[in-house]
Amino acid sequence: GGIVVLWSNQATRAYGTISAKGGEQSGNGGLVETSGSDLDIGGIRVDASSSNGKAGQWLIDPTNISINAATAATYSTSLNNGTDVIVSTDGTITLESTATISKTSGNQTVKLELITTGSGKDITLSGIISASSGILNIILTATGKIKVNNTVTTPSGAVTLTAGDAITQSGAMTGTTLTAKTLKNGGGAAITL
Repeated sequence: GGIVVLWSNQATRAYGTISAKGGEQSGNGGLVETSGSDLDIGGIRVDASSSNGKAGQWLIDPTNISINAATAATYSTSLNNGTDVIVSTDGTITLESTATISKTSGNQTVKLELITTGSGKDITLSGIISASSGILNIILTATGKIKVNNTVTTPSGAVTLTAGDAITQSGAMTGTTLTAKTLKNGGGAAITL
């Protein structure tokens, strides 16, 4: 699969197509990292898939991220190609209300993972996350709160929520079962579902 890293201390602008695919006969997908305190990935296409191995990963590492409709569509394309999408930031993560991240094609098992690492930083899902093809596992890990304000649907996948503070849900979670194994709150604050 290989490794491709696009990184800077300040502004990173990544456009075009990046490929770190596994071999046609064997081999796992590779790793693509796009990092920068000010990160612009508008229109990028990332494929770290594998035809006969494990999905590769696309790591997105900005300071803060607000995922709009265009960025959500970019993530969806990578998930549909068979690439895991991992967003990790020192800041907050917001999925805007106009954004939909969806896995609609391919029979691969992939994951969408959103992680905040800075102290007390939240994840807010105001947009939709859904899967209708293959398996999409959704992992949300926040040092602060997790707020699920819209629909999360992954009929064959798992949903794992881990927060240092409260986890709240006002949007529907369909096709998933949240149990003690998949719903975690390390801070002892309220979990409201």
